[in-house]
Amino acid sequence: MPSPTAEPLGLAPAHPCRPPSKARHHPSNPCTSRARTGQYTGTVPAVPALHEGKQLRILALNCAGVDNKVAQLEQLATSCGADILVFSETETTTPLPMRRFDSFYHGGGMFRVIVLVKKELNACAPKDLQCDSPLVWVQVGKILIGGIYRQFSDRNTKQKGITFELEQLKIIAKNLEAATSTGRQLILAGDLNLDAARGTDLTYYRKDCFDRWKQIANINGISYVANSTPTWKSFGIHGGLAKCSILDHAYTSLGLADHTTVEVRSEAISDHFPLLITARLEGEKDKKKLVSIERRNFRRLDKKPVLRGPQQLELGTMLQ
Repeated sequence: MPSPTAEPLGLAPAHPCRPPSKARHHPSNPCTSRARTGQYTGTVPAVPALHEGKQLRILALNCAGVDNKVAQLEQLATSCGADILVFSETETTTPLPMRRFDSFYHGGGMFRVIVLVKKELNACAPKDLQCDSPLVWVQVGKILIGGIYRQFSDRNTKQKGITFELEQLKIIAKNLEAATSTGRQLILAGDLNLDAARGTDLTYYRKDCFDRWKQIANINGISYVANSTPTWKSFGIHGGLAKCSILDHAYTSLGLADHTTVEVRSEAISDHFPLLITARLEGEKDKKKLVSIERRNFRRLDKKPVLRGPQQLELGTMLQ
């Protein structure tokens, strides 16, 4: 995984210094529809709206709670022209109701990752990739889209600390191996809580986790989509400066690596900036033209010469 060199932090987009709003937790309200509940059917429906040659736009954002931000998130999705939304740190116990999108999420109590896909893309969640960690996979056509949130602590079990983080990486590694073993192209996006600008910094306090994650990515053949713009800015000043980091990442399988770009947007919905990932789905290039050949009209075949015997066939007169 290449380690991008961060631009001067002063170049990060301006961001208001305001505390994140508190997420409200509503009682669980399970729905019966596959799309709303994220049930894993294991089936792959046809996807007429997704064609080779199309650009697939994925918006990834750490929302710092979603329950009071649905209208803002819908407006952001519309302004970005996003086909897929990957929301992390959602901090909710109910599906996210957004028009025009199907919602998918992980098990294990509170939802910390929700992936939403435009209804016309007919997405489904592969049964064999179901996970109780904040990692959600959906299949859109021939491509797997993953939403991830690497936690500092588990809100459900109250576990935290470096040991918990490394154990969590083991779960992620096993799930990612299952995803890559399908042979499908994939895109993985979300908040890794690892600063991509400090991957080679020996003083980085999360260096062990960063190195382990880098190893997992390399083993599974996924490539970091280079970005040098901070995706997180602290609320408040530390030592005279606002802290900035590249915590939100995007990765692709090697087949999509040369056709995927990221853009850090400036909209302020949380202390993270939205990451807009654009993947160009390659169609067949330099498709050979069909060779035009002259064909005989056998309907006009004169049958009389055939009756004379093979030695007396006059092919020139038969096939005129």
